[in-house]
Amino acid sequence: MPRIAAHTRHELHQVLSHWGITAPGLHDIRSGRVNKHWRVEAGANRYALRRYNPHRSPDAIRYEHDVLRHMKRKGWPVAVPLRTEDGSTIVSENNSSDARASAYSLFPFLPGRPGLPHSPRYLRIKGGLLARLHGDLASLPSKGQRDGFGRLSDLDAYVPRFPASQKNAQRSSKPGRSLATFDAVLDEYAKEQPRLAEQIQAAREHGLDELARLGYESFPDTLVHGDFHTENIFFQRRRLTAILDFDLVHMDTRIADFALAIVGDCAEPPAYTAIDPVSVKAFVAAYHTESPLTAPEVRLIVPMIRAYYVWLCSFSIFRWLDGHPKGALGPARTVDQRLPNLEARAAAIERALRHAT
Repeated sequence: MPRIAAHTRHELHQVLSHWGITAPGLHDIRSGRVNKHWRVEAGANRYALRRYNPHRSPDAIRYEHDVLRHMKRKGWPVAVPLRTEDGSTIVSENNSSDARASAYSLFPFLPGRPGLPHSPRYLRIKGGLLARLHGDLASLPSKGQRDGFGRLSDLDAYVPRFPASQKNAQRSSKPGRSLATFDAVLDEYAKEQPRLAEQIQAAREHGLDELARLGYESFPDTLVHGDFHTENIFFQRRRLTAILDFDLVHMDTRIADFALAIVGDCAEPPAYTAIDPVSVKAFVAAYHTESPLTAPEVRLIVPMIRAYYVWLCSFSIFRWLDGHPKGALGPARTVDQRLPNLEARAAAIERALRHAT
């Protein structure tokens, strides 16, 4: 089990004291690329402590917390953030090694384990769950778009807003901290990875043209989970026990959730770079049974998968801007394998979608 550095452990103890938790057992949870998590043991109680990505604004965090409270009222097994002794669900802690304050929230640790990602049975269960989840998300009065988010194709909305801090500017070796649009970010990335940047730009332009032709902008907005895949759906004794990680919840067409779910749970092992049309059929048919899809929505699914792949590339590039060295080559697998495989199988996936609906 990974050890927790002494200075990190000290900071976590300070943070947990806001919830009246002292001398806890702490365990590093090695999962997720956006936020950092630890399992907290305090007597018989277990919690999950999250340190948010530094680019996640307080307004964006409160938005997620509001959604979680709504879904809990609807009867979903979600982890609602716990309130501190002064009634807050967010604790800010200044880190001496960074000019940015870290935002923390504490959640109950929900039981269960993920189902099988490629099992037809579980894909049908997940399809039905997503349909019902969308229905209950849509019943929350409109909150507008979440701060720092946009539709899947609107990559400008996702460009990190780095704090205007001289200390941070000096610490960063990447000039991209002043960049405001994805085109500008991609130009900067091209100086280090020209081939990948050119192919990402080509895929993005092709995707935007296709989405425009299909009328994507006219599709109604609704709340989407943003990360609905096997690792965030827990079962125990065949009973649903947790829907986790609403950190990417935002407004988009409901088909945006299909893209992530299909890429996450319908990719063929062992390489996981090509989508299996049979798995897609099982997942989408179950959703359609619960909440029928229109023909224009069905035609949008494959283009939205392509848009999601480009979004994945942008996520790696943003990590590169933030100083993560692996971010520079992060898009390679998507550019060299996933996108070509999608083009090769697009017709078969579309046939499976028509059969499913």
